[in-house]
Amino acid sequence: MTIVLAAMAVLTGSILALLWQRRQMRRTEEELSSSQRMLRTVLDTIPQHLFWKDRHSVFLGCNKAVVEECGDVIGKTDFETAAAKFAEQYRADDLEVMEKNQPKLNFEEPQTRKDGTQGWYRTSKVPLHDKDGRVIGILGTYEDITELKRAEAALRESERRLRTLAEASFEGICISENGRILDVNDQFAAMFGYGRDELIGREVFSLIAPAWHPVMTERFRSGEGKRFEHQCLRKDGSIIECEAQAKTISWGGRKVRVSAVRDLTERKGLEARLRQSQKMEAFGQLAAGVAHDFNNILTVIQGNMSLLQMGQLSRAEQASAGVEISRAAERAANLTRQLLTFSRRHPMQPQDLDLNEVVANVTKMLQRLIGEDIALETRYAPGGASIHADPGMLEQVLMNLSVNSRDAMPKGGRLVIETALITLTDTTHFTKHTARPGEFVRLAITDTGFGIAPEHVPHLFEPFFTTKEVGKGTGLGLATVFGIIEQHQGWIEVESHVNEGTTFRIYFPRTVGKVAGREQPTPSLNVPGGTETILLVEDEVALRRLMQRVLEGHGYHICAAGSGLQALEVWREQRDGIDILVTDMVMPEGMTGRELADRLRTEKPDLKIIYCSGYASNMPGKDSALRHNESFLEKPFLPVKLLQKVRDCANVKS
Repeated sequence: MTIVLAAMAVLTGSILALLWQRRQMRRTEEELSSSQRMLRTVLDTIPQHLFWKDRHSVFLGCNKAVVEECGDVIGKTDFETAAAKFAEQYRADDLEVMEKNQPKLNFEEPQTRKDGTQGWYRTSKVPLHDKDGRVIGILGTYEDITELKRAEAALRESERRLRTLAEASFEGICISENGRILDVNDQFAAMFGYGRDELIGREVFSLIAPAWHPVMTERFRSGEGKRFEHQCLRKDGSIIECEAQAKTISWGGRKVRVSAVRDLTERKGLEARLRQSQKMEAFGQLAAGVAHDFNNILTVIQGNMSLLQMGQLSRAEQASAGVEISRAAERAANLTRQLLTFSRRHPMQPQDLDLNEVVANVTKMLQRLIGEDIALETRYAPGGASIHADPGMLEQVLMNLSVNSRDAMPKGGRLVIETALITLTDTTHFTKHTARPGEFVRLAITDTGFGIAPEHVPHLFEPFFTTKEVGKGTGLGLATVFGIIEQHQGWIEVESHVNEGTTFRIYFPRTVGKVAGREQPTPSLNVPGGTETILLVEDEVALRRLMQRVLEGHGYHICAAGSGLQALEVWREQRDGIDILVTDMVMPEGMTGRELADRLRTEKPDLKIIYCSGYASNMPGKDSALRHNESFLEKPFLPVKLLQKVRDCANVKS
C-alpha cells in the first residue's frame, strides 16, 4: 500500500511538472508570437523598404512596404522581380557586400515598381552573419527618392536657365551677402577686369572708388531698387563710370543682394563730347554779340589812347581817360574769362556754390545768345541759393533751356529766370518718381513762346525727340539737361500751354550754410619790390616788355627770353644768379613752360617758379601740382597782381 501511494505521488508530481512545463511552453510561445507580431508590426510600420536575402540573393523576407511596392518577392530573386538590366546590378551589389563583408550605404540606383513605372531609390545593404560569424546573406533598406531626384533636376535646370539669362544680359550681375561676393556673371567680371574665380569672396566695396564709399554706404542702406550712378575701380586701378540697381531677395534660405551694374564710361564720354559740341554750336551763335562788345571795348581804349597821345588833355581829363581805359580792359578780361569758362571741357566737378551767382554770371552771355528782341529778367532767392553742383554743367542747362525758349519766341518775347528756396513735405503732391520731401533750390525758366502740345510733353527728354523743323534741332538738348539734373540728384518738371508759354522747374537739393562770396580783395598798390634776379619767359613781345618794365621798376633784375629754347641759352650763362622763373605755359619752338620749369629744376631744385596762362585748358584744377607747390598767375592781370605774386613767391622758404 505504501509503495502504491508513493508511486501515485511520483506520478502525480510528474503530471503536475508536465502540465507546468506545457503551460510555460504555451506562455513562451505566446510571448514569442507576440514578439514576432510586434516585430512584424514595427517592420511594416517603418516607411523604409526592408528586405533580407540568402547568399544566392533569394528573398527570405521583407516588410509590407516592399510588398506594396514590388509584390510578393519571398523565394524569388531580383531577376524575377525586376528588369534584367537592373537585376544584374542588384546582384553585383549583393555579392560585393557579402564578399567584402562590409556595408554599402546610401547609394542611388533605379528600380522598376510593380505597376511597371521606374523610380530612383537610395539603398543601403549590410552583411548577415550566423552564430559563428559566417556571412549567410544580406539585410537591405531602400527609400524612394524619385521626387527628390526630379526636384534636383528641376533645380539644376532652373539654375542653368538663370545662368543662361545672366550670361545673356548686357549688364553685369553680382550676388553678394553681407558685403561679400557670392557669384557674378561673365559680363561683370569682364567689366572689372577680373576672372570670375578672382571675384568670389571679395568685398563689394573693394570694387568701388574710395571717394564714393561714404555715399555708397548710405545708398546701400536706403537705395533699394533705385538706380544710382557712381565710380568703380577696375583691377588695373582705372576708374569706370557705373550705374547700378540692387534688390535683396531670398536665395536658398539666405538673404542676398542682387546687383545689376552697367558700364557708363563710354556713354559719359559721348555725353561730354555732345555737351562740348553743343557749347561750340552756341559759341558760334555768340560770335556776333561778342564781336560787337569787343568792338565797343576797343573803341573806348583806342579813342582814349588817341586823346592821351595828342597831349591836349588836362591832368583831370588824362586821369579820366586812364580810368576809362582801365575799365574797358577789365570788361574785356571778364568777357574773355566767361568765354573760356563756357568753352572749357572738363568732367563733372561739383562744389558748394550759390545758384544766384551762377545765374548772374551767365546772364550777359545769355542775352547775346537769345537776341535783343527777347527781354531777359532775373529774380533771385533772398539770402542766396546754396547747392552742391558743377557750375559748368549748370551753365549748360541754362544755355540749352534758353536756346529752346528763344526758338519758341521767333518774334520776340520775355524770358524769366528765377531761383527760389522750396520746402517739400510728405503731404506735397509729387508728379515725378524722383521727387521727395526736403529742402530744395528751385530754378525756373519761363518763356512767353508758342508752348508745347500736351502729347509731346511726356517725350521731351527722350534722346533725338524734337518738335523743331528738320535741320533746326538735334533732339539732344533737353536729353542733356535731363541727364545733368539727374547727376545732381534733382528732377525737372514742365508746365506748358499752347500759345501761352512754357515753364521748366528744376529742383536741386539745398546745402546747409551760406556759400562764401567769391570776390577777391583788391591788392594794395604799395607792393614792396625786391632785388632778386628773374628769368622772364614770354613769347608776346609787348607783354614781355610790359612785365619787364614793371618788375625792373620795383628793383628786380630781369633776364628776358621769348621762348623755352632762348631761356635755356640764358640759363646756361646765368644759372647761378637766377632766383625765380616767370614763364608762360604755352610757347613756340616746341617747349612748354612746364617742360622748361621741370628741366631747370633738375639742375636747381630750389628754383622758384611762377606760371602764367590765359588758356582754359592750362588752368590748374584743385588737385593740380601748380596749386600746391607753385604760384599761378591767370591772364589777364594787372601789374600790381604780378608784383604781388613775385613777392609772395620770393618770400616762400625753399
